[in-house]
Amino acid sequence: MKHTFLLLATSMVFVMCSYAQTQISNFNLKQAEAYGIPVKYSDTGDPGHDDLVYRRDLIKYFRSEFRMPEFVRTGNHEQDVIDFNINIKYWYQQYPQFVDVLDLRNYDQFYKYDASCYDLPPAYTKGCTDSEEKAYRKRFNNWQAHHPDAPKKSGDDEAAGRKYELELAAFHEKYFKK
Repeated sequence: MKHTFLLLATSMVFVMCSYAQTQISNFNLKQAEAYGIPVKYSDTGDPGHDDLVYRRDLIKYFRSEFRMPEFVRTGNHEQDVIDFNINIKYWYQQYPQFVDVLDLRNYDQFYKYDASCYDLPPAYTKGCTDSEEKAYRKRFNNWQAHHPDAPKKSGDDEAAGRKYELELAAFHEKYFKK
């Protein structure tokens, strides 16, 4: 009984810490306000979406106003991640006040919010054969399945289906055969 309680308590603490680490808190918002950051948090009732939009806007703001580094691809992903983590640490050393505003410290945390970290879509070659076209579609679908911005079905009613189709069309317009 005692062992079960400890296991349950440990797992609850882990879940709470994970949630706290991934969601913007009132403390983070107050820090941003204290530093006069013009990015505003919109509460739409979907905390995951609100957090995503807010942090993406913060990253755009910090890049335009404070030269926050982007993820740079050189072909060696492992080294690129190391370089990005080092550059972010240096940036936070230069701007320590923003650590508690953005609350992202490494590539793994940035990946969900920072478009520069996303994998590039597969390259498309115009005038390819049917088998090459089929292979491209397969690679694209696999890439799309792992992309953080890929549309997800939010329900099984007709309105959700239409919304998904519109989002999928916009996603394909942006990335497919580019």
